[in-house]
Amino acid sequence: MHFKSAQEEIIALIICLSIRRVVPVSCSCCNTYRTVCHDTHRAARCGKMRKDTQTVYAGTGDIDQRRRSAPNAQCRATSHSIAHTRQPSVAHQKGDTMQYQPSQYQQAEDNSTQIQPTQVSPTQIQSGQYRTNRREIPSFDLIPQPQSVRIAADAAPVALPAVGRIAESRDIDDNAAILPTQLADDIAAVTGLRWDIAKNDRSAASVAASASPHPHTTDAVSANAVSADAAAVAALPDTLGIPADAGIPSEATGAAGATGEAAGTAYAHARWHAFIRLSIADSADPADAADSAVADSASTTDPAPLAPQEYRLTIAPTGIDIVGGDTAGVRNGVQTLRQIIRQCAPALPQLTIQDKPAYATRGYYLDATRGRVPTLAWLKRWADELCLYKYNQLQLYFEHTFLFDGLSETWRGTSPLKPADIIAFDEYCAERGIELVPSVSTFGHHYMALRTRELRALGEFPEQADRTYSLIERMRHHTLNVTAPDSLAFSLRLIDSYLQLFRSRKFNICGDETFDLGKGRSRAEADRRGVANLYADYVSALCRHLSDKGYEPMFWGDIAVELPEILGMLPKDVILLNWLYAPSIGDDKVRLVAESGAAQYVCSAVWCWNALLPRLDDAWNNISRLARYGMRYGAVGYLVTDWGDYGHVNDPRMAVAGMAYGAQCAWNPLAEVGGVAGVADAAVVAASDVAADVAVAEAAVSATAAANSADDTVADAAGDGATNPSSSEGDDYTGGSADQAAGAPADQPGAPTAAIIEMNRRIAAVEYGDRSGELLAALRDASCRVAFGFDDMVWYCEVDEGGRVAAGANAGADSGRFNRDAASAIHFGVHGFDGRYAAEWDARICAATSPDQARRVILEGLAPHIRRGAEANKALELDALRLGVAAARASRLGRAGDDVSAMLIALEGQRWFNLAGLVLAAREGFVGAATLRHAGLTGTGLTGVAGAAAGAAVGDGCRVARGLECWFESYADQWRTVSAESELNRIASIIWRIADALRAA
Repeated sequence: MHFKSAQEEIIALIICLSIRRVVPVSCSCCNTYRTVCHDTHRAARCGKMRKDTQTVYAGTGDIDQRRRSAPNAQCRATSHSIAHTRQPSVAHQKGDTMQYQPSQYQQAEDNSTQIQPTQVSPTQIQSGQYRTNRREIPSFDLIPQPQSVRIAADAAPVALPAVGRIAESRDIDDNAAILPTQLADDIAAVTGLRWDIAKNDRSAASVAASASPHPHTTDAVSANAVSADAAAVAALPDTLGIPADAGIPSEATGAAGATGEAAGTAYAHARWHAFIRLSIADSADPADAADSAVADSASTTDPAPLAPQEYRLTIAPTGIDIVGGDTAGVRNGVQTLRQIIRQCAPALPQLTIQDKPAYATRGYYLDATRGRVPTLAWLKRWADELCLYKYNQLQLYFEHTFLFDGLSETWRGTSPLKPADIIAFDEYCAERGIELVPSVSTFGHHYMALRTRELRALGEFPEQADRTYSLIERMRHHTLNVTAPDSLAFSLRLIDSYLQLFRSRKFNICGDETFDLGKGRSRAEADRRGVANLYADYVSALCRHLSDKGYEPMFWGDIAVELPEILGMLPKDVILLNWLYAPSIGDDKVRLVAESGAAQYVCSAVWCWNALLPRLDDAWNNISRLARYGMRYGAVGYLVTDWGDYGHVNDPRMAVAGMAYGAQCAWNPLAEVGGVAGVADAAVVAASDVAADVAVAEAAVSATAAANSADDTVADAAGDGATNPSSSEGDDYTGGSADQAAGAPADQPGAPTAAIIEMNRRIAAVEYGDRSGELLAALRDASCRVAFGFDDMVWYCEVDEGGRVAAGANAGADSGRFNRDAASAIHFGVHGFDGRYAAEWDARICAATSPDQARRVILEGLAPHIRRGAEANKALELDALRLGVAAARASRLGRAGDDVSAMLIALEGQRWFNLAGLVLAAREGFVGAATLRHAGLTGTGLTGVAGAAAGAAVGDGCRVARGLECWFESYADQWRTVSAESELNRIASIIWRIADALRAA
């Protein structure tokens, strides 16, 4: 035997297996040659190493990089590192959080004891937010960014043992042991090894807090003051969950076979040993592990109490501790540790994080009613995502897609969610610390209900209930007539039946966008009393009904903010949800509500509605601005909204980035996210092998587009000479109401700060396992390639009251009549056109006298965008390639494999949309032949295109129509992976009508 005992050798082998490093070791000091972990052998058997190479081995299996400064160390064991990636180093520390500069290291040869610095290409640099000087430890990112992070940059890594346990204190409100299970799941995903979980009662946890070798001990031996072999022997048993000896497994006694009073004490304080320990703080809880390399003597002797939701995470050689001010604090700490494990395991950095949120309530609002009803499985996955990013509230929005008793005419054919679904989901959310808050329309947004024969009499315009279904009109005409005797009873019935399914004592009555109030059946009463009084009385009645039942009502505040006198008429115990979605939003409306004395949540948006691709810049600018305003004016909560206007064409997976933006800003809105933007810029540009090709190709695309512009001059002249939009994102494509300030691609004038680039890089790393950052960079760029969007297609179809776009095709009863109401909802300003241009073309559409004339005006007004379709499509092809490459190279632990298919389908769909716009505009003479050729079209089968060929059997219109229809089948397959069938047919109707228009002569 070359080990002191068989147990010692078994322990060594277990550690080796945990880090996949069982190698032959030849030691010149002790003349052994064993197939064991060389590091454990070195620590446990060979005591002749130089003192400056010693490391505490708590099952770490690491190589101390200080050996590069001690080439004459007596032990010549072969050296390897856990991770073979190049790592940057810490440059300096600012406050409690490390600030970083990059440096690189070269992998040492097997028989070398030195690691030499070298130069590496930008693609090899890991540009994580947090780094150490140890190349065994990967850099990592955290979302949201904690308030305080202290990393021991030069300390040895802490390795996760092969046989481990997670122990949770019983005073944590987690009966189902969700928190330790989450950690065990992530450890298993990284290592393939399943850890045990256990529960300790509060008294045992208190003993553990004062007993060695628990990290929170004031008399534990410092890592810098013990020998490596002694530390290994002391730490290994507790690390692996094995008793320190053959005696009583207690930390209250230090020797086997203790008798008398000592033995009794041991039994009284017996507890489960664990490497990861979860507990709630008490007044005596110290701030840092005494053996942690980041421990601070002042903080350990004079600890500050932890507030609700606050946590302290310590990673030390003797284990990992998460201490929370309450259960929510422990949960928050667990999510931080999960992100570190996913990116760094099995070698974790020694660190201490102390953190708490800026907003006590951090909510997400999910539209489940405007065409897409999520499956219960998807909802659970989304709740898991929200938990990981520390959200603690979720609201599901329903109008007509919930199976209410007696309302089958309203919900039929929509795949409604059922009461059992809500009960199950409420339980699932509660276990993850998320309050599921009921939210149902009770005043406005009753479009489907007010079209039924049973309920149409409750609307302001019952005579319009039989109009052809319209995606535009469903967002405008949906308000209850408050003077109808049964309206209030209908609203209260919805509230009373729905609230019983939830454990939450909050209820969102909505009450937003009551556009028709006082314009139809209630006009006379509005003339007599005023619209503000009608609104305030109805909302107050709903709120008092809830308050009397012990519930806390909340409502959307748009009407009250527009009519400020309403603020003084409402009950004082309500929460106003102040939704403000403009990317360049100011603080005036937040200040207005604060000055009124009303409690408010500030509510931002992920900016995914009406489109296949998310408008990431608009989302970041809106979310980050509003979070700061809410803090400034004392908002009591922050809510991120995810809407599905126009049939919910946006896949819910497109909202991941916006959700992560909200997580960051609701938790730490004042963080300087762009602080390491210089590194992020390099990573985004050079992260994949195709980056250079992308840059060259995009330059070529731009040059070709410029050359083609001369051909389109003729088409321009046929119009009114309207100027192009005034900026490159104002000229593009994303569709935000403040695009000029928000959305240019990073390489164009008017680009936003580096903050969004850095934030996207972090999301790519944490969510998708993509350390290059290219996945989100490509998606962001793709969102700026929308020359003709889904919303434009809806406009084009619905200016006809019956939706007709071609003779005899998909015609409703009202076909052939100009839908002036839909036309009035069309605003060019949402596409970034400047105010004068947008107002002029809005007026032209409303002045049209027929659907065909209105469509011609739409295409002519959008022509500056549509002409860029060829250029945009070339770029989309490259964006798709970048996405695919980044996803292929991403860690298997991320969600790239789950989400990239939805992204690629969205990019492909946008490419066909752009082609459809080109064909339709060319038919009207607004696009030249050269642009069509550049887009891969021939100009065949079209009229009005100068220089175009004619008479081909299959023209461009037919080709593009076929492409759209084939694409839609793939889109529908993706839809069904996360959503019920619901109202997918509404989107199909738009696609098919555009296809019919493309085939029309």
